Amino acid sequence: MLVDFFQVELDQSLVLAIPLERTAEVLTMQWSELCPIPGICPELLGVSNQRGRLLWMLDLMYLLNLNLGEQSRVRTEKSTSIVLMKDNLQVAAFVSKLKGIITLDQSNISPHNHPCLIGQAAIETGATPILLLNVDAVFQALQGNIPKSSFFVPLT
Repeated sequence: MLVDFFQVELDQSLVLAIPLERTAEVLTMQWSELCPIPGICPELLGVSNQRGRLLWMLDLMYLLNLNLGEQSRVRTEKSTSIVLMKDNLQVAAFVSKLKGIITLDQSNISPHNHPCLIGQAAIETGATPILLLNVDAVFQALQGNIPKSSFFVPLT
């Protein structure tokens, strides 16, 4: 069975694919539009007013346990995010680059042991595998239903 994914870069060394059916839109925003909220989990950077609705802004690198320091969050004047959705919930995840839509055969997806990943797939022979995001698990993690201690699984 073929499945469509939206391919993004989180940084230069990490390519992530998000199920297309779980993406709502792509946003570009100024960092000055982000309103930090004290006392929330560190992977949520705050909220942004997007066309009259408040949208939580997510640092996927932090959620996936790829960077644990505030100093590693590079902020340019404008930032791109992709809105993830589950049922009636939405959150925008920051990405460094949009790479477009890809179609993968489910038989070419191998499992991965990180709780927020469906698995991984290699598009080209010898290339670094693309990690496939489990959007349901992202929302479960944000709601506290997946213990953060299980995130200390290497992504390679």
